[in-house]
Amino acid sequence: RVRAWTRQLFRWRRTLVFFSAAACVAALVASVGSVEVDTGLPSIFPDKHNQNKGKEVLSMFTPLKEIMAPFHKPPPETADVCREDSFSDDDHMRCSLFWCEAKHRSDAPVTAPQVGFRREEEPSGSCQCFRREDEVECDGATEAPVEQRWVDALASEAYYGAAARAALLAASPGAKVGDQRQLAPLVLEEWETGIVSVMPMLRIQAAVPRDPSEANASCGWQELCFCGASTCLLAAEESSGWRPSAGGLSTARPGSEQAANVSNVSAPALGRQLQATSRWTVPINRRALVEVIFGIEVLAGPQLLRQINWEDAWAFQPRHDVTHHWAQRNMYSFCTSLPDELRVTERRCWIEDFRDFVVSRGQRFPVAFPELFQDLMERFVEVGVTGTASSNNFLYLRDGVAKASYMQFSIDLSRYASAESALEHKALWDSFLYRWNLVAHTTAQGAWHTSDLWVRAQAQNELISSTVMTLVIVLVLAFFGMLVFTKDATLAALVVLATMGVIAGLIFFIVVVMGWAIGPIEVIALIVFIGYAVTYSLHIAHRYGSGDALAEDGSDLAWLPDSMAAKARVRHARTAFALQSIGGAALGSAATTVGCSVFLLFCTLTIFKKLGGVVLAVTLMSIAVALGPLPAALLICGPRHPGVRGLSRFRDQLRGALEDVLALMAGQVAGSAQKYAVDPRHAAAAAAAAAMASAEE
Repeated sequence: RVRAWTRQLFRWRRTLVFFSAAACVAALVASVGSVEVDTGLPSIFPDKHNQNKGKEVLSMFTPLKEIMAPFHKPPPETADVCREDSFSDDDHMRCSLFWCEAKHRSDAPVTAPQVGFRREEEPSGSCQCFRREDEVECDGATEAPVEQRWVDALASEAYYGAAARAALLAASPGAKVGDQRQLAPLVLEEWETGIVSVMPMLRIQAAVPRDPSEANASCGWQELCFCGASTCLLAAEESSGWRPSAGGLSTARPGSEQAANVSNVSAPALGRQLQATSRWTVPINRRALVEVIFGIEVLAGPQLLRQINWEDAWAFQPRHDVTHHWAQRNMYSFCTSLPDELRVTERRCWIEDFRDFVVSRGQRFPVAFPELFQDLMERFVEVGVTGTASSNNFLYLRDGVAKASYMQFSIDLSRYASAESALEHKALWDSFLYRWNLVAHTTAQGAWHTSDLWVRAQAQNELISSTVMTLVIVLVLAFFGMLVFTKDATLAALVVLATMGVIAGLIFFIVVVMGWAIGPIEVIALIVFIGYAVTYSLHIAHRYGSGDALAEDGSDLAWLPDSMAAKARVRHARTAFALQSIGGAALGSAATTVGCSVFLLFCTLTIFKKLGGVVLAVTLMSIAVALGPLPAALLICGPRHPGVRGLSRFRDQLRGALEDVLALMAGQVAGSAQKYAVDPRHAAAAAAAAAMASAEE
């Protein structure tokens, strides 16, 4: 069977080697085009496990610390719900919600509720207003107090208040606009249908000029303007004291010549408003954090084969002195003068809060005297709040003295951003910190920045290149190791090429077939399991170069056809010997490895599944290469006399060739000397002829 398999390999040797090499190249090209890098901690649970699904769901919510204030108190369990006609000065504090029974406006289109019984109101562009007079005496008063409330879907927009004030001033020149604030929303419920609308409500208080000489001059009023599809029912009843109004702010009483009976007035002119857009593009809960450290220097770098002693890895900078007024100035200006290119959306700078604390105590900032600074700092760390945490968390205190500190910045860059964009943004921070340190006072210099995003981006950027470099180093070492065992450079090179083919197939399996991102587990699998890729090919090559492969009398070549060339007969015999002596053992070893790895595929934890899949794939590919393409390559270009014997024969052949060359050169030199040697008789005749010629002259 082995001889039959060897004959088939000899017949298709070039085809098999060519297609194997082409498959390796195609696998590498496909893998490079599909590779993804994952530098995070490896997840040991399946994607659908609650450990991963829970994190995915929680990532959709903004972190609690970014929503609630440092001294957040839960809302009360009960709250007052006020009527729409409640016009008290403390409504903005007392009323958590306004409610009224509503009816649909006759001039508004009827729309079905979008969600259940909830109708989303759209701006209608016109408002229906109602006025209620103040029942007070105001003889001789030159101003009338007015309170106007706008119930509009746009009332919560920032620009709406300015537009409403402009409408008030246009209707009543000389009016003095006072308090303006958002009130709790108004719930309009149509009792018969149960349809509910929730509308924002804006309150504006003003003092309108009043002419005491006019008999119908108003003493003041409240006004409700509904700019949606519904109006409050009680506000429209005669018994409530409310009357339809023109919506203007003149001092004419309803019913006079100056007032209209019922009028739909335009909503406050808002002008052409573009869709509200934020300058920031990344959601709050996905923004990366950058921390800038002052007063600390890093002493230890990466250690080889030993753990870092973190206590000795850093130290306080001896020149850093936050009690110096220039250090305070520089650190404060650092926070308040960040360039727009850094895209800082939120900053948490304890120095800003310290400044406010100092100013609130009637002191000047920066604090000029170290003793005073220390006294203020001791009180500040007890009560100071920076962002949503205690300011004490941002300071490194030793015996009550601030030896170092850091500041935190949220940036408009996703913490899941690509390595390329993250490193580009890191370069901006590098440049800014470099320029700032150049001009900063010596007591503030030495600031540096860090971020989890930078770490992930740099790790992702270096992961592929370092993995490739590690594979190259391992393959080179494997070459020299196999050279020691096989004692033949050709055999060692063929085994390295076979190993590279297995690695290419393993990368294709991980990246393309399984779709895994290259992370710590995958890198470990690629590097560690090179041993599996080398083992079977090394055994075949070692047996090929064995001294037992060929018998001294040549009897092991008798079964080969006489038409086969001498070189091919030797390679054929060595290859058959290698497959027959070690092929069965290698196949059995591969079978046991595959059988053990299959059980890992049914594990729950992801890490065991991945390792089992990698072991299964690399074992199958390694044994296939060792029994197929590698023997085919040996049949094509395998050495006929590998090892020490081959080297000695090569040395003898080289010595014989050199001796032949030297002998040839010696013969040529001797022939040339004999050809051009001078005969004495010819020399004497030439001398006599020369003498006769001279005598004649």
